[in-house]
Amino acid sequence: MAHRIVLQSSIVRPGTKPFTLWTSGKYKKENAQLYKYYLWNITNPAEVIAGGKPDVRQAGPYNFWYYDRAPAPYVHFADDLKSVDFLQRVMYFPKQDLNAKSGTDFYTDKITWANPYYVGAIMKAGSESTLFVALTASTLNTIITTLTGTTFQVSVVGAATTKVLLQTRAALLPAFGEPTFTRIWANVTAPVTGFPAWMHLSNITASNISRSQGVALWNSSSPLSFCNSGSGSGIFLWLAAKTDNNTAAALQSKTGLTMPQVLLVSRWVTSVYSVQGTKAVLTSFGITNLADLGFLQWGQAAVLSGKSTADGTTKSPPEFAIYASRTLNSTARTNLTQSKLLLQGPYALTSAANLGAFLQLVAAKNFAVIQARYAIPASVAVPMASYVQYAGKTFMMPNLNAVFAQGGGLFSTRTAENWLFGKVNGVKTPDPLMTFLNAGVPSYKSLLNNDSTIYDAWVRNSTYRKHTGKDYLSHVGVVQLRNGNEYYQWNGPVKVTGSDGSRYEPFQDPPLEYIQYWNDDLKRPMSFNYSKMVKHQGVKMAEYVLSGEARRKSDRYFNYINGIANSTNLFGTPLFTSMPHLSDGGEMWLCNFTGDMDPTIDTTTTVGVQPYFGLVMNMHQTTQTNLLLDTHLCSKFNQFYSKIQKNSMFPLFWNERIVKMPDATAKSTRNMLHMRDVQLPVLIACLTLGGVMIVVGLSLLYVWRTAPERDYQQSQPEDPEIGVTMEPGASKKEDNAEKGLSKEDSSGSVTGGGSSGGSETEKADKEKRQEGEEGEATASVAEDTKV
Repeated sequence: MAHRIVLQSSIVRPGTKPFTLWTSGKYKKENAQLYKYYLWNITNPAEVIAGGKPDVRQAGPYNFWYYDRAPAPYVHFADDLKSVDFLQRVMYFPKQDLNAKSGTDFYTDKITWANPYYVGAIMKAGSESTLFVALTASTLNTIITTLTGTTFQVSVVGAATTKVLLQTRAALLPAFGEPTFTRIWANVTAPVTGFPAWMHLSNITASNISRSQGVALWNSSSPLSFCNSGSGSGIFLWLAAKTDNNTAAALQSKTGLTMPQVLLVSRWVTSVYSVQGTKAVLTSFGITNLADLGFLQWGQAAVLSGKSTADGTTKSPPEFAIYASRTLNSTARTNLTQSKLLLQGPYALTSAANLGAFLQLVAAKNFAVIQARYAIPASVAVPMASYVQYAGKTFMMPNLNAVFAQGGGLFSTRTAENWLFGKVNGVKTPDPLMTFLNAGVPSYKSLLNNDSTIYDAWVRNSTYRKHTGKDYLSHVGVVQLRNGNEYYQWNGPVKVTGSDGSRYEPFQDPPLEYIQYWNDDLKRPMSFNYSKMVKHQGVKMAEYVLSGEARRKSDRYFNYINGIANSTNLFGTPLFTSMPHLSDGGEMWLCNFTGDMDPTIDTTTTVGVQPYFGLVMNMHQTTQTNLLLDTHLCSKFNQFYSKIQKNSMFPLFWNERIVKMPDATAKSTRNMLHMRDVQLPVLIACLTLGGVMIVVGLSLLYVWRTAPERDYQQSQPEDPEIGVTMEPGASKKEDNAEKGLSKEDSSGSVTGGGSSGGSETEKADKEKRQEGEEGEATASVAEDTKV
């Protein structure tokens, strides 16, 4: 019975209590795992930046209940029920009562770390100087995007349109006079000799705009006049009113016009803008495309007549021509073709790689290559190099410093919650540096997964497949990926192998020599070796101890140093996993910092498995995450943090995972084991008793079957001399014969013819017997007749 129950409960299948718990949204503390996180706080970041050793102090523990669930709608079994696909959602809930006892506050405690995200950005860029150049290139790209954008074009064409209107009106007033001009413009629909057709407000019906209203609309000093090209007023309001009801309503209210009149004027201004204004701009600058205005302004400052779009703001640098004139007092300029090659061509300076190469060419005075790529002479190339460096230092660096101040630099101070989960008071918060590098688009980073919603689990692609154990109990709980079964972040693909840690193959007596667990955080299998049998919650179990294989040198996992496991390829930053306090192989790094490190503490990771059930009874797991800045990586800090100590190991945090089987489950397990232990001797006794009873039964059956024959044989006399059973009547004959023989012997007739004499005597006796028998028969018949 116990065997059957274990067999049924070992297989993952719908309808069972463990399956229902796994797929439900219920979270009870007796079904949770306890996680304790200890964060290492750097107390002297300024000294570390200047080249000193970091002083690290342990903060914590920060306690959490941990759950992992597979939401029921995202659980799908294969047709043969041998595997199940599921979406794994993981959740951490702060255990505030324990945190209060330890004097920690997960939401407010400030921790200073070496920022893994900054290091990752430097690795991706190549170096700090390269990152600086990249950000400068991004700044240039922002400038040209502004200059070639719609807003800049509208402002230029709008100004040209008001200029055309004022010039045309000034030319017509001497011939028509102001009252006539206003009347023809507003209310005359028929052609008027000498009055341009496009100057008529309407060629269908009169607008009924009064003279005073018309004069106000043509007054360029009025903010509401379409002849005013000031920023945010005048012509731009009338252009917007065509499609924006709010602007149209505002103009109606302020000008006293009716809504039909407002819309009529708006359509007329838009028509003049599109035709007359655009034509004037293209003719004035000798271009065929309005997008070319931005390149002309950047290279020659010709569009705004020596003014800059950056005037009045400190957020972006001025155009190149403005910088050369104002800062360098230089006449260096670039024409339309040169400007396009510098900002839009295959070697555009808006690319970090191209900008870096350009600066190197200028430094090497390789002006021939510059001439071939950009068609500019040395007299323009040198001021251009000065310009891009100025743009980076003056306009990009303040923005970067602001990001550093927000916690985006190499050393950053944040709350424990923000470091671990990327949140502030439970709300996801963008990382300042990553968001800045992503052109302002929010970018979220965290070292641990904490899925606030099911969507979060989908985003990180937490989809898996595992064996149910059906038909193959040895495969129960073995993890696979849903799409493929290999990771390629390593030196060759690594197969997903090992249990998910929930259970192992049952009916193991003696216990397995080792078990394998798939660590999804490190994306590699981890082996546990059998140690001894112990007792936990009254249940005997096999204790397994984590082997150090995952932290040994391995080309496959790019482990080049004993004692720490390389996870760089998983996180995009040089994170390495070790035992807490850098014990068990990581002691060589202890000389790089001072503080609370104690490599002598016991950090053994163990798993307790009940061999008969295959259940994980308990687990005690400890790991530490570190940031390693080796000599090669430190060489990349060549602009902002160039003095940092080479080959530095910065511990970030270590955690303790405590898994304990719920008391109710432990009790059930004890009962089942007791049932098994009782059943076995009872079964043996029953088998023994059954065997005895079978032997006794067969013996009795044999006795019963042979009893009639034995009784018959025992009822017959035996020859006293030879022990042979005689035929019926033979005894009487023998007696008579013996009597006759004795009589002959007693008469003494023993000489000659003795045999013949004996024969005649026997014949005489035979005849007498026959006569006697016939007499008895006659008597019997007579008796019958008488009856």
